[in-house]
Amino acid sequence: MTFQVLLRLYGWCCCLLPAAVPIHATYAQQASFGNISIHSCAQISIAGTHYFETSRAGSQPGIVQTSRKGVPGVLHFRTPVSAAGSNESHVDGYVSQSGSTALLAFPVGDKGRLRPFFVQGPRAIGVTAKGAYFAADPQLAQSDDMAGQPDPTPLPAGAPFSTSKSDGSVGLVSKTEYWDIDCVSSAQLALSWDENSGVAALSEGSLANLRIVGWHNAQQRWVVIPSAADVTSKLGGASTTAKGTISTTSPIVANDYAVFTLGGKFTKVRLAVKVFLEGGTGMGAVVGTMRNDLQQYENDYGQKISLLPETAPYLPTAVYARIDDPNGPAGAVADWIKIEIWTAGSPQTLLEEQSLLLKTDGSVVDIDGQLPRFNAQDGVVRVIVRHRNHLGVSSNNISSFATGDISYDFTDGLDKAFKDNPGDPPLMKEIAPGSNKWCLWAADIVNDATIDSADLTPFDNAFKNNVFEQYNLSDVNLDGVVDSVDVSIMEINFLKNLFSNIPYGDE
Repeated sequence: MTFQVLLRLYGWCCCLLPAAVPIHATYAQQASFGNISIHSCAQISIAGTHYFETSRAGSQPGIVQTSRKGVPGVLHFRTPVSAAGSNESHVDGYVSQSGSTALLAFPVGDKGRLRPFFVQGPRAIGVTAKGAYFAADPQLAQSDDMAGQPDPTPLPAGAPFSTSKSDGSVGLVSKTEYWDIDCVSSAQLALSWDENSGVAALSEGSLANLRIVGWHNAQQRWVVIPSAADVTSKLGGASTTAKGTISTTSPIVANDYAVFTLGGKFTKVRLAVKVFLEGGTGMGAVVGTMRNDLQQYENDYGQKISLLPETAPYLPTAVYARIDDPNGPAGAVADWIKIEIWTAGSPQTLLEEQSLLLKTDGSVVDIDGQLPRFNAQDGVVRVIVRHRNHLGVSSNNISSFATGDISYDFTDGLDKAFKDNPGDPPLMKEIAPGSNKWCLWAADIVNDATIDSADLTPFDNAFKNNVFEQYNLSDVNLDGVVDSVDVSIMEINFLKNLFSNIPYGDE
């Protein structure tokens, strides 16, 4: 307590204390015994070997905490730090160093996780490098305050940093962590990762695809920084998808970027498909949106429950544990949907398929809430959309399906559906007359690409049995109940002799 009071009063302290486990080795021996907090505008400056002693009691033994808000508190090392620390011995907040072109380790962490970064010259002697680690989604950029309570203030200045804003070379951006690193002169940077960082997903299983990405201050978006995973990790041992480090391949000026995190370069196609289902439109839904009644079904007791299954009703299987949560990564979900990539020739060949989530705005996302990624393909392809009780639809020919972003919006025109015979009935339905917003036809209950008598028998059975509060194929308006509304849709679409021209029989 006396130590904290001194910091508040004077804003600077240099302490000489007994030794324990060393962080770096030069000059006199010093130690901190944890439970130390450095408040805004304050700094502790250390010269010599420092030890983060973990043997004492308290809420944070071995941890030096600094304020992250405003002008942050800082633990400043006057001599080079060469070791990274541990989960039990580090600085929860900001560390600074200066006066060296050697490799400097910054023993920072957050929420009990050590996640050091490294800085190496060329740097002007005397120029300070400073930084902190945030175990938080950069899209929210919210950490805990010094009392360990959630703080809604986005940090640092300029936050939050949307992971959807990036240049064309960024594949994925981490949603679990980021670093605030400041240095006015050029230097090489290195970031670390552990088993919680999700590097296997970010790099698509190959460290060759992993990159450092930075939020560029001028461009206001994430950009890829030339970088490569270290074969031999700066943490020791070989870098793997579970633990390692990645370094910039040339010096950069850290102050050109607000924050840094881990990301992946594009090796696949990021496909943005938009599609509406007839069953999800209407009944109070604004034209251009769908309801999520199956995700937020209100039962007889006034409780909101989800009828959507966690496991997709298609193959290949996919599992979304937060299917009941409209605030989860995928947001408000209307239903599961299936996207396939086919060759455009005759006969057509299935190249890839994925079970995905259809949001109420018509966008299709993976279980992480991100756009789905597909393998790049040579030649012309078509994108096919299937749903469990709606007629599927095929895109027109897509001439290039190479790496990068590709968008296809089925909702903005009937001509977006591939039609090989001009005499066929319309392959999509206009949501409202004159709206020029289009959706898939409902009521293909047996999922055979035709709305015909085969669909009537299971529908009649479900209606007569008063099916409700179920995820049922006969619930063609996707509200959890088979009732007169479904009967109306079924009768109208049955009489239209509707069918789909997508390949059939692969399921």
